[in-house]
Amino acid sequence: MISAKSGGVTLNHDAIRKFTTPSLPRFLAALVFDYAIIALLMIAGLMALNGPFWALVFIAPICFLIAARQHALLILMHETSHGLASRNTFLNDALGELVCGAPLFASMFTYRRDHLAHHKWTNMEKDPDWRFKRQEGDERAFWDFPRNDKSLSYWPRLWARAIAFQFKLIAGNQKNAQDKSGFHPNAALLARLRLGSYLILAMALTHWGGWGGFLLFWMAPALLCLPFIMRMRSIAEHFALPYRDPLSETRTVIFKSALEQFIFAPHNIGYHLDHHLFASVPFYHLPKLHALLKQDTAYAAKAHLNDGYFIGTNTLNDDLKTMRPQRSLWPQENAAA
Repeated sequence: MISAKSGGVTLNHDAIRKFTTPSLPRFLAALVFDYAIIALLMIAGLMALNGPFWALVFIAPICFLIAARQHALLILMHETSHGLASRNTFLNDALGELVCGAPLFASMFTYRRDHLAHHKWTNMEKDPDWRFKRQEGDERAFWDFPRNDKSLSYWPRLWARAIAFQFKLIAGNQKNAQDKSGFHPNAALLARLRLGSYLILAMALTHWGGWGGFLLFWMAPALLCLPFIMRMRSIAEHFALPYRDPLSETRTVIFKSALEQFIFAPHNIGYHLDHHLFASVPFYHLPKLHALLKQDTAYAAKAHLNDGYFIGTNTLNDDLKTMRPQRSLWPQENAAA
């Protein structure tokens, strides 16, 4: 029997092979769904702006929900970084760079370079994502758990920190996008098309007078709400964990609350441990992969599972309050221990 082994988990190769073939129609359906929800929310927001005064109370939740779907677009960009949108490389990269990443000022190619290194060196010094969050003292304080700060001001400060962090990421993304070393040949052409799309958008908004709506219902959610959603998802993926072995270096969250999943973990990104074990499986097959993994003895015994971020009986928030890592994966800390 041919088997596939990852993180101490062994699965029959034939059992997972059927999960690894990308389906372009399913990816496009998810993409259309995200943009359709955003369009409906924008229409609702414009109606609220032009409606009675009391309707303005809906603007903030509408912006937050738009940010949740912007986050979903970035999750689809993550799929393309693994080549899971289409077997056609150019089409896969074009969808990730132009349709998912560009609207949110993200380059899929820059993301792919760092993200694949993150998969190879998860939670270690060579992991760019881990290093970026752990090497600076002021930033690191917002990734250490259990947290000592129990004040009510913690969450607003975390929100503000997330916004500042996101601006830093965007600036770094644009700078790193100029470095094409190691990029696929598609990168140069798609980078030019991405810049061209910004020019076309600016001309269209100027011609039709749409700057106000764009700033309120696209830029405001992207800059003020999206960073917090991404911060919570990033914490859930690799922090407040025991780090005893590869099966406890990240977590899978099976949400009890559909609304919480809609906001924080679109397109099955909550199955993050499962994704790290078998990154060639597209998001729509992750629930089936999880069901298969639960039959593995090592996974059943060691996998770190939660049932929500804030809603449930075994949540991420519970771990944030109580989880103290058994050991550190940060080499300098190990040397000092």
